Parts: sequence; structure tokens; C-alpha cells
Amino acid sequence: MTHTTDGPGPTPDAECSTRRHAPDERGRLTRRHAARRPALAEAARSLATILACSASLAAQEAPAPPTVLVPAPAAVGASVGHAVALDGDTLVLGAIDDDGAAPSSGAAYVYGRDRHDGHWTLEAQLTGTPDFAWFGRAVDVDGDTVVVGAPFDDHAGASSGAVHLFARDGAGWRADGPLLPDDATAGQHLGDALALDRDVLLVGAPFDDGAGTDAGAAYVFRRVGGAWVQEARLLAPTPAAFTFFGESVALDGDVAAVGSPVGEAVDVYTRRGGAWSHVQRLAAPAPGFREFGRSLALEHRTLAVGAPMDDRQAHKAGAAFVFRHASGGWSLEQTLRASDYDVEEEFGHAVALRRRTILVGAPFAEDSAQGAVYRFHRTGGAWSERDILRPTVSPTAFFGYAVDLDGDHVLIGAPSFEDFTGTCCPGAGHVVPTAGFAAGLP
Repeated sequence: MTHTTDGPGPTPDAECSTRRHAPDERGRLTRRHAARRPALAEAARSLATILACSASLAAQEAPAPPTVLVPAPAAVGASVGHAVALDGDTLVLGAIDDDGAAPSSGAAYVYGRDRHDGHWTLEAQLTGTPDFAWFGRAVDVDGDTVVVGAPFDDHAGASSGAVHLFARDGAGWRADGPLLPDDATAGQHLGDALALDRDVLLVGAPFDDGAGTDAGAAYVFRRVGGAWVQEARLLAPTPAAFTFFGESVALDGDVAAVGSPVGEAVDVYTRRGGAWSHVQRLAAPAPGFREFGRSLALEHRTLAVGAPMDDRQAHKAGAAFVFRHASGGWSLEQTLRASDYDVEEEFGHAVALRRRTILVGAPFAEDSAQGAVYRFHRTGGAWSERDILRPTVSPTAFFGYAVDLDGDHVLIGAPSFEDFTGTCCPGAGHVVPTAGFAAGLP
């Protein structure tokens, strides 16, 4: 709205500030020109100011809308958002079917956020080897380091898998080569899951046969003097064939969690004196196939475990289990379920955790697998559902297939798989400001 003044007057925001906070020396609002203006003109000006102030304040208080990121190089069916990672002003979107290095070889897209205007800009399209590698199956970022899993990479034999390392180099990203364990072998699928915490990297190899056919393994790498070295090879305490230990992983400092969703278990390890050791096995609180451990999120004394096949409420409605660590070890604190559950929504397919907030993805929720993400908040020792996030653009499919949160934003992957949606979309990453939540993020 245009304001008519006797000279270079204040902006609407400044005018609002003056009207609310600038009394004159006698405690009254300044009205220097009131005596020279007809009462009707003054009334009209006052009304215009009130309306302008209301509009300005509303604009200031309204949360920023979600940002939908679709990388320009990605083609239909690229599965952008199959994996996601967020750290401050940097995010990564995995696209396992992208044609970056070769048809369906996979890619990972790195975006940076301008701190002044909040705009996200594509910084790099990362690629691996020119073969069907599923590059982008798992991604993570911490500071100036990005790691990308490629479980079908053939560096050490067919489908041995590999982890590809990238470092920020000025305005771009430099490839630091693939990372492999000392005993890398064909068929391990190394990089199917990974977690990065500063100078420590935890990588799952769920098809490893060292302790039994597809019993799985996980590897811990540490960065020392700029080089990554293998620190440990982790196995389940009682390895069993076809349990796929390492299909999910989570890491927080010297604590690691490794999931065996087919085996319905999560194993916790700690590092003391430079060595990693098993401390506890967590299992679903009741028998039955839940795919307990399909997704993991770990922070401090809290561990969130996704079980998307849980059928307590309805067939494959899903659940998430929250464990809390105390002096006696890890124990179940609460079971989370969707308030509007339905069959085959797979709530718990993805989880993310930060302080007192847990996000749970249900990528098959709603009609045509549109998907949804649920936000839970912990108050007084109990978790309660606060928000249900749904995509703001159409068409969108599998919203919530991957989730992450950091700072004042939530990142949600919606890969829109081509084999489900025909020629729909390349997939996308949805960035949601937490200011739009019912209670914000603590």
C-alpha cells in the first residue's frame, strides 16, 4: 500500500514501529501534522496505516512456505529423494535411478542455502562409477564432507558396494575416491546404509556372508590426519543367515546402532578405550514380523526404531519405538503410531530425531501413495503427535520415504518411483521450515 507523506517518510514497518513504540516527551503519540489536516484526511491516513501495519505484521509472522527441490539434470524416474541428509546450510538428495554417469547408475545432488535470503541453490551433481550401482542409496553430510553409498558398485567384485567420499572444495565438491573395507568381497552391498558423525563413519553391508549367508556386517571408519582408516568390523552377537544385519545404521559419538529388520532386532555398540563392543540387543516388544529396525535415529540417550510392517492397528500400518538409555541400559519408553492410521501406510519406514522431536515417515499413506510425515514432541517424559505434514504440490508420491531435520528445517524425500507412477516425476526433496509447525522445534 502506498503512503503519502510530506517528504521521505518511514517505511510501513518503520511506521508500525513508530505507532507502537514512539511516544513524545509528554507520553502522547507524535502527531506533528494533525493540526494542518482535515479530520477526514487524518482518519483516512490512520486507517491506511493500521491496514498497512496489519499486513506487514502478518507477513512477518507467517511461516515461509515449503521449498520443493527438483534438480534440473534429473529426468523422470530418477528417484530423487530416495535418501536425504541435512546439516545446517547443506543438504543432499540421493537419486538411485539417475542417469548421471550412465543409465540408472545413480547420483546425489548437493544444495547450499544462502544465509541472507534463505534460497537453496544446486551446488553439485555427484556421480560414481558408470554402472548400475544404486549410487545415492544412502547419503549423509557433516560440515564439509558428503558420503554416498553405492551398494551395487563393483569395485571389489560384483555388487561389493562402496562408499564414495566428497569434500567441499571452494564453491564445489571434490571426489576423494571410494572407501572399501579391508576384507571387501563381492555381494556385500557395502553402503546400503551409512551414518556420518564428524570424523567417524558407520557403514552397513547387509549381504555380507562372513558370519553366514546374508547375515550382514557393519564397518566403522575413522578419519585420521585427513585419511579414512577402518577401525572395526561389527557383527551381530548371534549371527544368523538372511537376517541382513546392517540394513540400517545410526551413530552418535561413541555409540552405534545397527538394525537387522528381517531378524527383528537392533544391536547397540559403544567405543571404549579405542575398541568397539556390543552392549545390548533390542527387540520388538511383541512377536510377529514388523520389520523392526527398518530405520534408525540416534541422539544422546534416545533411539528411535521404525517398524513399518507392524500390524497392531491395521495390516502394515506401521509403528515406531522409542528407547531411552539410563543407568540400567536401553529400555522401551514409548510406542508411536499414526493418529489417522490406515492399512499398508508403512508408518516407520523412515525416522529422524533431534532433541525432543521425532519425525516418522509413512510414504504409502493417502491415496496413490502420496505419503505423509508425522511430527512427535516430547514433553514431561511423554511423546505426543503434533503435526502431520503432507506434500504441497501435486503430483507427489512416496513423500516421507526419507526424512531428516537439523536447525530450523526439515528435509523430506519423495522419490516418486517411476514403476509406481508411470511417467510422473523425477522425485524431489521438500524443505519445510519448522516455524510452520504447531509448536516449532525446541
